[in-house]
This record gives sequence, structure tokens and C-alpha cells, in this order.
Amino acid sequence: MSQPPLNLIDQILRDPVAAHHYFFEHRHTDISPDYFEEVLLDIWDFTNPKLLEMIFRGGAKSTILEEAAILFGCLGLIKYCVIVGASEPMGADRLTAIKHEFESNERLIDVFGNLPGQVWGYTRALLKNNVLYQAKGVSQSFRGAKHLDQRPDMLLLDDIETDESMGKEGEGGDKVLNWIMTVAMPAMDRKRQIIRMAATPVHPNAACVQLSKDPSWTTHKIPVYHYPPDSTTPVSAWEDRFPLKDMLTMKEEYERLGRAREFAQEYLCDAEHAKTKAFDVTTLPVNSDLHHSFEPTVLIVDPARTVKTTSSLTGYVVASFANARMTVWEAFGNLDRPSDIIENIFRLHALHNLTFIGVERDGLEEFVLQPLRQEMLRRNTFLPLIPLKAPKNKHEFIRSLQPFITGGDIVLAKPCPQLQAQLQNFPAGKNDTLNALAYVPRMFPGQPVYQGFDPALQTAILDELGHTRANTPALYAVAATSTEAAAVAVSQTRQATIILAGVVIEGAPGTAVPEALAHVRTLVARPGGVVIPRALHTYDTIGVAAVLRSQGETPSTGADPARARAQLQSLIDARKLQVAEQASWVLRALTGGYTYDTDAKTPKQNAYRTLMEAVEAVVPIFSNQAQGLEGHRAVDPRSGKTFLTSRPDRHTHG
Repeated sequence: MSQPPLNLIDQILRDPVAAHHYFFEHRHTDISPDYFEEVLLDIWDFTNPKLLEMIFRGGAKSTILEEAAILFGCLGLIKYCVIVGASEPMGADRLTAIKHEFESNERLIDVFGNLPGQVWGYTRALLKNNVLYQAKGVSQSFRGAKHLDQRPDMLLLDDIETDESMGKEGEGGDKVLNWIMTVAMPAMDRKRQIIRMAATPVHPNAACVQLSKDPSWTTHKIPVYHYPPDSTTPVSAWEDRFPLKDMLTMKEEYERLGRAREFAQEYLCDAEHAKTKAFDVTTLPVNSDLHHSFEPTVLIVDPARTVKTTSSLTGYVVASFANARMTVWEAFGNLDRPSDIIENIFRLHALHNLTFIGVERDGLEEFVLQPLRQEMLRRNTFLPLIPLKAPKNKHEFIRSLQPFITGGDIVLAKPCPQLQAQLQNFPAGKNDTLNALAYVPRMFPGQPVYQGFDPALQTAILDELGHTRANTPALYAVAATSTEAAAVAVSQTRQATIILAGVVIEGAPGTAVPEALAHVRTLVARPGGVVIPRALHTYDTIGVAAVLRSQGETPSTGADPARARAQLQSLIDARKLQVAEQASWVLRALTGGYTYDTDAKTPKQNAYRTLMEAVEAVVPIFSNQAQGLEGHRAVDPRSGKTFLTSRPDRHTHG
């Protein structure tokens, strides 16, 4: 068969994109994406001998190469094309698709005639113009391969690497690369070599990944969607066939099933080495027999900045510390607005009586803190908030969970599928819930100041106190720092000293002190005087006593702190200290909130320390029931009012 006319060859070479659309219109049923033109022009650039296409799954990379190989043969631009698949049958599948076009494509037949020749088999197809196509499997030898006197002048490599062939450590990639460099390429014609490769990067050590780094190869890496420069909104590479919405939904599905790596591999042209996984154990044990009680419990919130479908989620983790283990009660992520975040914080606090609520500082200060404060006032519920400093390297921060996970020191109280999936996917996919979990070890409360408080035995229900609630007076105590104020109310029965209420309110003393005192007075609704810690009475640098006097109170001096702690511990040991159910701040302080700092000498400076300074100022006044309260009364010489004090002799004689 004679060669096609030169003007036809010239016409196709000048516009190969149009040629593909004309001859293979039946294969191009969707609107072609923009990248088709760039890829086709490079395929047809014979000054560019080596071309690698890493295009997402379904992106027509094999189709384009098949079409180009067909037209190359029709025009006589090649003489001997070797088609290589991951195995010989897979190479033969590509050859079958090419043969089908020669047999049935009417436009090809109209222009080039009936091209199938005498050899038309499973692995070899010869055209009447003496162009030969041969199918091979990767690693098969074709040393010395010739068609007549022609060595292969075109090598078409189509998805020659698979997960199975890659091996555990990616050693298969080196084998394939070695085969390309030492078997396939040396077998080709020395003067003319056209190598076209379509590949999925199934492993970071895959041959295609290694070749893509070599400047002698022209590489197209086209993911199914990407972010344009200076844009936070992704666009689909082929919207007509792969709508962005559908692909983002698919990505979420893969991530939920712990298959983020597979999605990245197939659709984003990214592969990740198993050794880069942070965790050699990628599942957390579940023990549904665990039940939440009064363990020190924290909530970590990692707020997302936006609620777009492509955004990170807001991650939530509720966890407790007990018996050198972390128990995770809740772990999830949502596309939450600030109002949703606030609602979730209050819901989880009501459910778990949280000791601390840690919120990443940036998100807290940017859009959560102010509405959260307003909501606390509206609900008359004050939360133990702690701003958390965001890590500089999020991935390394999450990797710090490795010893806890490997050691089995993190247990789920119920299935948490989002957390489990993110653990399996990491570092691919979303990691907001996993990031929240990474904060938990840093929230470990430390050594409690008071030992042995048993909330099951020492929690009082006010409705069961009977006449004591109605008839027994209370004594109030207030403590403060420059950023918060705490108030407690304490009463006495024949059996025990009872802490009736307690609260901590954030703010400057001028506003927080009256607010805290008013809060506990409203809860208790009993008459009684006010006590402040001795340090505030003697060396008051923030004006607490003055604030109280401005409210018509006559504050008394509290107990000596060192003696107070000893007496309070004695009350706990003797089960003579009761804490009302509504005094949740005090319950949390005694069950893990009030702890020693790392030096094990002084309590940590936090809201619970401020609260317990108020408790320690007032509770010892009730510790000796035999003395009653009469011996602790004194008269303020300025106002003439009677008040309670732990040192009546000082006021009588001073």
C-alpha cells in the first residue's frame, strides 16, 4: 500500500488536535477538557522523544495514546510500535482496542483504506503499509526484536505498574525502571525513538515517579481537580465528565473509609510511601463497657476558618485521663459555623462536665471567643476555657501521638469512624479530628492537690438536704486574679461541711467579682457574710476588697492557706466534706482540675486555683463543729456590722 499524500500528512501534523476529533469523534462523546490540546501537541512533537502522562484515573490518557499510535501508523510515521502493559494480556488488550479502530472506524477506512494485513493476531498486528504493532508485558524480553530490518521505533508504555507488582517497600519500581533502561530502550532503533508513557503513580518509588524527576522526560501531571493560583476554590480538570462536586463527594467517601491515599493515587496523581505513615498501628481499640463518671475530662476544639465543602472540618475530641490511659468519649468533625461550634461546646460540656475546654487560640480569638462569652452570660453557665497555641508543624504535632497509639494508651469508648479513618489516611486527607486528639496529652492535668475525694460518696443533692437548705446560713468566699474571679458558698450540717455552689467568671475584678458573688448568692439564696483569702486582704494589688465594699459587703479575712489545705484534706479523708451537685466547678477542681505544677510545690495557676483559694479561705471556718460559729464573729468598727472571721482575736484586740 502506498503512503498517504504529503498534503494529508502535512495537514494532520499542523493540526493533530483536529485530526483526533475528526477520526475519533465516536470516542469523544464529552466536551474535551483543556488539557487535551497540550497533551496531544506534545505527543505529536517528534523532537520530544520521551513523554510521560500522569493523568487522573479516567482522564483518557490511554485513549489519547492509542489514537496517536493509530494515526502514526496510518501516516507511516512509525514502522514498529511495541505496546507494553503490566502483563502481556494487558498489553494485548491495548492492541485489541487499536485493531478494532482499524477494523471498524469508517473515517479511517475512507481516508486510509482497509489497513489490516496478513498478520492480525493476539499480540501482533501488521498493517498493509508494513507498520507492525506488537503487545508485550513489562519485564518481558525483546532484545534483538526486529520487523524485517526495523527495530522498534515507538514504545508505548501503558500503566505498566500496579500495587501488586510494586512490593511492600516499592522495590518493584526499581525493577521496572531497570527494565526500561536496560531492556526496552536499548532494543529500540538508535536513530529514532518515540517513547510515550501513560502511568498512575502507585508508589513514591514507582518508575514513573522516578522518571518524572528526570529533565530528559517531558511530564504532564494532571489531577482531577486543582487550585488555580491565588484561589482557594478548586476547579475540575474535566468538568463535563468529572464534575467538581462529584469528585469532592468521592474524596469524602474515600476518606471516610480510610482510603485517602488511594484517592490521591488514582485521582490526584500523588503516591505516598508506607514509611511516611506516622503510625505503625492505624486502629484504636474500642471498649464499649467504659462509662464516664468524674474523671478529669477535656474537650479539644480545632475550629475551621470556613464552611466551604473544600474546607477543613472543625474537629472535636472529648477525652479523660484515668489509669495512665486516655479514654476518648467523643471524636468527630463537622463543617460548623461559629454558632454551631458554640452550640457543640455547650452540649458536650453539659454531657461530660468538662474540666478544661481547649480551643486553638487563632480560631478562639478570631471568631469564637466573643459570642461564646455572650452565650455564657445568657445561659448563666461559665466554661473552663483554655486558649491553645497552634503547632508550627501540624503533621509533626500529630505524629507525636505515635507512642500513645503504639502502646495502646488511647481507647475509644464508642466507635469514632472519622477519627479512625483519619488515622488510617494520615498524612493524606483531612486531619482535623486527629489534630484535636494530639492536643489531649498536653492537657494532662497533673498531680491533684487533694487526694481521695470520691464524688460518688461526697456529692450532695440539695433537694435531699431538707431543713438544712432552708434554715442554715451560708458563708461566701471570693478570690480573684487580674483576669478572673471565683466565688463559693459554704454551709454546715451536723454531719459535714457542704460547698453549696461555686463559679469562676472571666474578666477584670471590677466586673467579675460582683458577677461571681451574685451568681452564687442567687443559686443559694441564703444570708451570710463574705470571706476573701488572706493574701487579698493583706496584699491586695487588684482591689478585690474595695470592689466588695462598693457592693455593700464587709469582707472578712480567710484562713491561713497552709493550715487550710491540711484541714480540707482531713475533711475529705473523713468524708466530712460534701459538694453540691450544682457546684460543678468545685467537683471538677477536686477531681483533676486543681493540680500541682511541674515543680510539684505550687498549684498550677488557672481558674481552678483561683476557685480553690476561695474554698480554702472559707471551709476551715466550719471544720470544727464543736466550736460553732459564735467564736468566729467580730464587729467592723467602721460600719458596726457583725461578720465572720477565722481570727476573731485580731479584730477584737486590733
